[in-house]
Amino acid sequence: MTKEEFLEELAEAKNERADLVAEVKSYKLPVIIFGAGGYAVGITKMLNEYGLEIDGYAVDEEYYKPNQIYLNRPVYNFAELYRNPKNQVFLSAIRVDWETEERYNKTVGRRWKFINDENIIKYYFITPGQSGEKISYEFIKENKDKFWETYNMLSDDWSKKTMLRYLKSHISDMIQGIKEIFDSEEYFNEFTRPAVCGGGGGGGGFL
Repeated sequence: MTKEEFLEELAEAKNERADLVAEVKSYKLPVIIFGAGGYAVGITKMLNEYGLEIDGYAVDEEYYKPNQIYLNRPVYNFAELYRNPKNQVFLSAIRVDWETEERYNKTVGRRWKFINDENIIKYYFITPGQSGEKISYEFIKENKDKFWETYNMLSDDWSKKTMLRYLKSHISDMIQGIKEIFDSEEYFNEFTRPAVCGGGGGGGGFL
């Protein structure tokens, strides 16, 4: 791969968001954002710009209040929606709070099943703050020599693929494409997986 091809592949990530919107629309199901906080606002705004309307927001039972409205949309009890797989599309927009082991067992452990449940239609997003400042394509292009040098320091194809996918995830705000790497157990296993599950404010997603 040349430096130009490296940049061209990263540039393709700009189209991933539009492709995701088209895919979500094709289900013709209600679209629910997992979370009702600052991250949800950003994801809602981004998807609205692509013509995708959000039908509601879901929060954990401890945060749920009957008849609650958020951004002019209803708020649902996530536990109730989860019982009806494929009746809606979930979009994860927030992180998991790691303050205490008790909270971890109460939230992350339960959502881990959700993350790996193949019966649930779900998509995940990277948001600023989840893994430092967001890396844009423009920033990569401005610093292409350093990124290219780092890429060539990697000794195996899988590591290079991981770096490319990670950068593309930041460019597109989506981590859906990195799931293949995450599921491969090349780097992630039962001990390291919890370290890449992020969240906060009552929701969950990947770093």
